[in-house]
Amino acid sequence: MTNSIGSLIHQKKVERAQRLHRASFDLKFRAALIEKAKRDPVFFFNQFAWTYDPRPESKPNHFPFITYPFQDDYIRELELTYNQVLDLLTDKSRDMGVSWMVLTWIVHHWLYDPAFNALAGSRKQDLVDNFQPDSLFGKMAYVIDRLPSWMLPRGYDGSKRTFCKIVNPESGNTIQGESANRDFSRQGRYSCILLD
Repeated sequence: MTNSIGSLIHQKKVERAQRLHRASFDLKFRAALIEKAKRDPVFFFNQFAWTYDPRPESKPNHFPFITYPFQDDYIRELELTYNQVLDLLTDKSRDMGVSWMVLTWIVHHWLYDPAFNALAGSRKQDLVDNFQPDSLFGKMAYVIDRLPSWMLPRGYDGSKRTFCKIVNPESGNTIQGESANRDFSRQGRYSCILLD
């Protein structure tokens, strides 16, 4: 990591902590943060999202999702593709954060879109949901559970999450999952589909 990127990441972490501290007591500021997060997924990532890496060399294993410039570009590409109702194929190497980015982007829309239903799938059921952070639903639940309580939908209780389904009780938005099969995504209509 170059010095300039390292200091940019550090600065983003400091600003994030300062804003979260102020939002803990300044309700007007908190409302402005939520409004900005609704409008800008990149801001949502940098201000509220967390990510996880269990490898020993990654200590601390839980850390704020502070994005690199190439990740900002990818998040904006996801948003553009979604808004233009296009398909997006992402060819990637490991450790680029793509799975975390796509899943956190889905959480953003689950939180803020007035009507949003997503389907997430992978080659086998255990990779879709095993209630651990190595599955698609485990990652999304991880992101949601680490949001400030004042950002969560009214009535949301992560401890009551069901297998392969996350429901926003305020809006009715859902994220559902299934393993890859010949009838994948056949039943229902979705705002977006992720096949990992």
